[in-house]
Order: sequence, then C-alpha cells, then structure tokens
Amino acid sequence: MCSSDLADITEGATESLTFEALSGLDLADLAKALPSTTTLTETRPGHYRVDGSVDARALATITAWCAQHDVQPRNISSGRHGLEEHFWQVTGHQGERSSAAGP
Repeated sequence: MCSSDLADITEGATESLTFEALSGLDLADLAKALPSTTTLTETRPGHYRVDGSVDARALATITAWCAQHDVQPRNISSGRHGLEEHFWQVTGHQGERSSAAGP
C-alpha cells in the first residue's frame, strides 16, 4: 500500500465507540437519543458501533439508555479507527481477530 492510500484511509477517520450487549437492541430507539451526527450499527450479533460525534455526552447517553432498558453494556471502547480496524472492516474477518489474539 502506498502512503497516499494510507493517508486517504486515515484522513477521514472518525471517532467511534464500540460496546457489546444483548443482540437485537432497539437501534432506532437508541439512535433517537444520540446526536444526529452519529450512526449506530450492530456489526454482528451483540456487537455495536457508534460513529461520528462520539464524545463524553454520547457515552453517557449510551450507558443511560442501557440502564433504562436493563441492558448491561460490556467492553466499551472509544477512539479513532486505527489501521487494524480498517483492515478488519475491509476484509470482514472480525471473527478471526479475537481468535488470533490468543489467551
């Protein structure tokens, strides 16, 4: 990969927040509580991702929404997408990622 391709990938990086919870959460209801500048997806069953304007208020909104719906969020992580995250998105091998990490 040449450096211009890498620059293209990282230049448009957005903040994101990921968390795990029960699969099948009411995404429409949770999305209403979040800023309109965010997008919410269930990337695979029980794994959720919020992209866009992810700040302390968005984190508080997500945890408050979960508490109101008796949902325990786990493995909450936030930050910019790294190169590894882009790789997993492009290749679609998220399942292999956790098994490759080892014990």
